[in-house]
Amino acid sequence: MVTISFDDWFATNYTSLKADLLPTNIFGELYRLTSEDVFHNAYLLARDLVKGKSESEYYTIFLASFRRENKRHWYRFNHSKEIRPDDLFWALLKVDESEGNNERAEKRDKLFSTIIKWSRKNFSADEFDVFKMYFANGFSQYDIADYYGTCVRAINKRLGHMKAMLCARFEGDFINLL
Repeated sequence: MVTISFDDWFATNYTSLKADLLPTNIFGELYRLTSEDVFHNAYLLARDLVKGKSESEYYTIFLASFRRENKRHWYRFNHSKEIRPDDLFWALLKVDESEGNNERAEKRDKLFSTIIKWSRKNFSADEFDVFKMYFANGFSQYDIADYYGTCVRAINKRLGHMKAMLCARFEGDFINLL
C-alpha cells in the first residue's frame, strides 16, 4: 500500500475540505476573510501533527486542528476588544490642578524612564520583554501568551509578580506623582 504525504493529501482534498468547513453564503463567497486564515493555520498545525501517522488519520487530525484554530481565533477576536486599564494607568494620567501640566509631564516621563532602567537591570531578559510588551507596547496578555506559546495564566502570574515588585520599589514615587 502506497501512502501519500499529508501535503499531497491536502492538495487533493483542498476544495472539498474548504467547502465543508468554511462558512459561505449562497454565492459561495466567504463570510469572513479570517476564516481562510484559520483554515490555513489549521493546515500548518496539522502538518506538524501528522508525522508518523497513517493516511487514514489525516482527515481526523486536520479536523481537530481546524477546530482548535477556529476556537483560538474566536477567543482572541472576542477578547481582544476589551481594554481594562489598571488603577496605575489612571493615576499616572490624573491631572493635578496645583501643578502645571508641563511639570507633571516631566515628572511622569522621568519616573517612566527610571522604571524602565530599573526593570532592565532587575528583571531577566524574558521578563523585561514581557514587561515592555504589556506596559510599553500595549500587547494583551493573550497576545503575549500566544507569542511565547504558553498559557495566559502563566503570563498573568509573571506580570503580577513584576507589578508587585514595581509597586514595592516605586510606591513613594507613585504617591508623589499623585
